[in-house]
Amino acid sequence: MNWKLLLNPGLLTLIAVFGVGSIAMGRMIDALSLQLEKKPIYPPDGRTFLAIPAETPSWERVGGDILMSKDVVVTLGTENYVSRVYQRKEPGPDGQIVQVEFHGAYYTDDIDTVPHVPERCFVGGGLQQSDASRVVRLDLDTSRWREDTSIETDDERIVGNQGVIYKTRTIPQYRSRFAEVRLPRDVGPESPLPFRLSEFRSNRGRGSIFAGYFFIANGGAVGSAEAVRGLSFNLSDEYAYYAKVQITSVSGISSSDEHEKYSAELLSELMAEIMLCLPDWVDVQTGAYDPEGGEAEGGA
Repeated sequence: MNWKLLLNPGLLTLIAVFGVGSIAMGRMIDALSLQLEKKPIYPPDGRTFLAIPAETPSWERVGGDILMSKDVVVTLGTENYVSRVYQRKEPGPDGQIVQVEFHGAYYTDDIDTVPHVPERCFVGGGLQQSDASRVVRLDLDTSRWREDTSIETDDERIVGNQGVIYKTRTIPQYRSRFAEVRLPRDVGPESPLPFRLSEFRSNRGRGSIFAGYFFIANGGAVGSAEAVRGLSFNLSDEYAYYAKVQITSVSGISSSDEHEKYSAELLSELMAEIMLCLPDWVDVQTGAYDPEGGEAEGGA
């Protein structure tokens, strides 16, 4: 070993700078309470997406839930998912049977999974995207939504930019118990849910397939895969999760406007059930979340 090289003043200065910098960085992380590693989080009763009802007032499941192979589940990145086809109880205006595939998946812990979205997966599977995706705002039925007056805070990280969180109720006749849940921040009657909508075509001339999706991550809702990490990896949050909800046309839908309409109708009836499958982020941020009672089977 060349000791004269190690005793070079320039090298010693560089080592000292790195040493002081690492100490300062550690102290800054502690001082700012930054969370570089995220803990897994689940809904308090361990509820998974499979618990979403198979029937709503306007829709009912056709057949059983779609079970993916082990290889596909590995690619998906989570065992907490549901895929099923819902059929509208009333035919469309032209008398056609309307069917859509509903897919929900939940991810938590140190999330390193790239969200699976139609723009990548459908094209990779041989479909062609007809035009650029667009984010629409779904016109959900908000008649059951109410402001949550129990939250006494003006913290935007809890209530969002609109300064209020809305609550909604489950539909009693389609589940064993009544429940009231909070909706994502910045989603309300005047701030509709973002929904990324795309049209795809097959080379075999079988018509168009329409797909739309959104994400809920750490209490917020976004309509793009790129925005998910900004929500689920906030450095001040101890926990991290995100969920993807996707609706794909199966039959009876011939335009993106129709797909938007029917997706809004189905989600209006399922939104409370979806939120029951997620942690209540207001409880997390206000210290009411109990990590001992929240672990679910089949988490990511």
